Amino acid sequence: IMALDDTATVVPAVGQYWFHSEVGTPPPTDVDDPGADGYEHLGHTALEEPFALTSEGGEETVLGTWQNPQLRTVNSPRVESVAFVLQQWTEETYRLYYGANATQDANGYVMVPEHPIKVQGALFVLIRDGEERLPLWFPRVEIYRADDITADSEALMGLPVRATILGRSGQTGLYGIAPKTQGGSSPTSP
Repeated sequence: IMALDDTATVVPAVGQYWFHSEVGTPPPTDVDDPGADGYEHLGHTALEEPFALTSEGGEETVLGTWQNPQLRTVNSPRVESVAFVLQQWTEETYRLYYGANATQDANGYVMVPEHPIKVQGALFVLIRDGEERLPLWFPRVEIYRADDITADSEALMGLPVRATILGRSGQTGLYGIAPKTQGGSSPTSP
């Protein structure tokens, strides 16, 4: 049984998304400076619904026999993803939304590919609650558009993306989440 710990809760006041183009890149040594380990900051992201860890699938089916109609259960595969909205309109964010093969032409326009290739790499998310931090590390993700682009004259426009969490051969864990820590301390790399 777990003891009540009022300090173990999280209010996601601010956060940051960092990306590394090499699949399987270890989490940053210093969660306050992922850039030192080659991670690139993804820029401004939406304040409303800033982070969502979602899943699809995992439905349970009951299997049985004549003698025991509820003999055992099986579950369909579950696919998990991180959803967020990029709010900087740059060539780099266009590639995350439109595909790795979205390229800039001679006129300066990023051309949207007919057959997009999803961007693969490692994703690191740092959620801050005052001086406390909650780091999440996703060693293999595919990032691509999650929804349509819409315009609202009273809101910032964004590029909604989804980072689908993928497995790695020989590894059993899909991603890592460290316990909430105080500023100045970093979790041990998973």
